[in-house]
Parts: sequence; structure tokens; C-alpha cells
Amino acid sequence: MKKTKLYIVTGICVILAAITLVTTKNTNITGASGTKQTEIHQDKRISKQTFVNDETGNRAVTSVNNKVKDASASQPVLSAVSTQKSYNAYVCEDDSQLLYIQDQTTDKTQTITVEPHLATGIMSLEWLEDKMIVAFSHVSPFMGCMSVYDASTQELLLEKYCSSYAFGDTLDSLAYVEATSGDSGNHKLLNSEDKLLYQTEKKERITNIAVNHTNGDIAIVVGKYLKDGETQKFHVVILAKRGEKYIKVKTQRVKLNSVNSVQWKDDEQIIITNDAGKEVIRK
Repeated sequence: MKKTKLYIVTGICVILAAITLVTTKNTNITGASGTKQTEIHQDKRISKQTFVNDETGNRAVTSVNNKVKDASASQPVLSAVSTQKSYNAYVCEDDSQLLYIQDQTTDKTQTITVEPHLATGIMSLEWLEDKMIVAFSHVSPFMGCMSVYDASTQELLLEKYCSSYAFGDTLDSLAYVEATSGDSGNHKLLNSEDKLLYQTEKKERITNIAVNHTNGDIAIVVGKYLKDGETQKFHVVILAKRGEKYIKVKTQRVKLNSVNSVQWKDDEQIIITNDAGKEVIRK
């Protein structure tokens, strides 16, 4: 009887030991397998990310201050190609104050830190004369800062705080609305040398500007709030360039109830557009 009990106890111990061994082995295998799968998954994710960014050409970017920045870590949110396709400029989502300039001939990329006082990030990009990049940075609901850089040297050429601006073909053709702290009107339209070109009346604000690339004439859209404080009526003012001066040659009411843009069609006509359609006004 004692011998039978001994066999039973021994058998139970053997079975428990076997179960413990199998459990331990399975735990180790699962842990090792899980670790390896995580590493493989990470490797695949990195490879895929690199491949996707390689498609956009954003690789191994070196900045002008000799710091290396990998632009493949973030996707561009703004981009613009120069007029002769000599350069490509872009801003990535991880730093909206860092402007990348890629030379299309050498494929080298440099960076410019665009950080005017109180500005929080670049909102738009455009090119001027193929060699100058214009970056407009947000400052407040009523103004931003327009910065112009030489793409080849990264030199700051011009900087103006304004609510809106427009260029013709040259840097000197700039027309911009002087920044104000509010929206009470009396907007001033200035040139690149800060000389007054035009000023609106009280409660009138300049909403859009277009500079003619051929003769330098300027078309501006002026909006005025009615008594309800919400509805605006618009009119166009055309300033003709006469030597170094500008003369107001036309004022005409706009029939559209809102304005998205204004542009010159030729030397004699401008086109005003909104979401519903367009209106043509002759000089």
C-alpha cells in the first residue's frame, strides 16, 4: 500500500515537472518570437517610410549652418518651383519656420530659418525672377510678414509687415498694405520704398491687389462694411503708373457680393473672381 502511494506521488511530481517545463519553453518561445516580430515590423515601417519619401526626392538635406537635417522625417506641406525651374522650395510639417531650398541643377539643398519678430510660421511661398523666394509668415489675424530671400546666397533682401502684397516682375514692383492693429479701415498701399501710393477712407479696407507685369499698373479691390457690420460692398481702384508716380484713373463698383481674387488679363482688363463666377472690368 505504501509502495502504491509512493508511485502515485512520484507520478504526480513527474507530470507537474513536465507541465512546468513545457510552459517555460512556450513562454520563452513566445517572448523571443514577439521581440523579433516587433523588430521586423519596425524595420518594414522604416523601409516603407524611406521609400515613400524617396519618391518625393526629400533626402539627406544639409543646412547652411552645417547641421544635417533629414527631411524625409516629415512631409512637405508647402512647395513652390521657381519660374525657370532652377530651384524648388518647400516647408515641412515638423517645422513651419524652416525653409528648404533645393538647387535643381546640383540637387543640393540648404535651409533658411524664417523667423520674423512675432511670426509663428510660413503660410505661403512664391518665386520672383527665378532667383528670389518670397515667404509670407503668420503674425496675427490682421497681418503677416513678407520676407524675400536670394535663393543662391540665402540673403534676406526685403522684409515687410503687411496684411497683403503683390509683385509684378521685379522686387521694386512691390505693392503692399501697411499692417494695422485692427480692421477699422484707412488702409495704406505702399511701395517697396514705403512711399504712399493710395489710402482708403475710414472703414474701407484693401482686400486684394494685382500688379500688371507689363506696365506696372496696380488694381486693388476695396471693401466697405455696411451698417450691419457683416455685409461688404466692393469697388475696384486702378492706379496707372506714370514715371515714378501712380495716378488713380478709375473707380468702379463690383457687382459680385464677395471677392476671392483679382488679376490682370492684359493691359486693359482685370478679372475679379469669387466662388460663384467672375467679373471683367476694363481700365
